[in-house]
Parts: sequence; C-alpha cells; structure tokens
Amino acid sequence: MKNVKGRRRKQELKPCVLRNEVPELCFLWKEFEGYYKIELRLKLGIKICLPSTDYRTTFFANTAVDPKTFYLLNSVTDCQLMNFFQKTDYRLLILKLHLEGRCKEFVEQLRARYRFL
Repeated sequence: MKNVKGRRRKQELKPCVLRNEVPELCFLWKEFEGYYKIELRLKLGIKICLPSTDYRTTFFANTAVDPKTFYLLNSVTDCQLMNFFQKTDYRLLILKLHLEGRCKEFVEQLRARYRFL
C-alpha cells in the first residue's frame, strides 16, 4: 500500500462478498442471416447468468444480477478468456464468410473445452 498515492477514504471502499462456488463458463451460439454471435455466460449451479460489466477483475467473475459477489475462476485459461470477452461486452460476432480458417479453429477449441447452449 505504500506505492498507492493518496489516502484511501472510507467512503471509497465498497463491501463485497467472495463465494466458494466455482462458475463454469459456457457460451450461447446464435445464428443470424449473415453472421454468428457467441455470448459468454456464467453457470452457477443450475442458473445461467450474464457477467457484470461494472467491476472488472482478473481472477474473479461476477454476475450482472449481483455485481458485488465475486466467484473465483477455475483456471488461468478461464481468466484469459474472460479478459478477452470483457473488451466486447462478452459477445463476439463472426461473419459467416470468415468462419473458415482461424475463426473456425478458435470456435472448435472453445467447443472442445466449454459447453455451448
């Protein structure tokens, strides 16, 4: 904390909750006329939730329903994937023309490791 400039005030601190549940990353695959849409979701038990865009953390995920509750991600790969999808609000659009080649390889690797809904 000695490297942080300025003092932290109590009013700047926000309470949060850390849960023991480990979220499972899953994807929604939607097909449209000229493109595909991949959306990242978090599966907590039987509930499927949209990730929150309010607080961006590295090793934790939080849901849009309860953004102050954080769940530790399962692996570093999950962290990197969350970081990648955070930049585009947890969606990725792929033109049908571009699905061949690198995009197809990326989607196949996602399908091999994660659940698609």
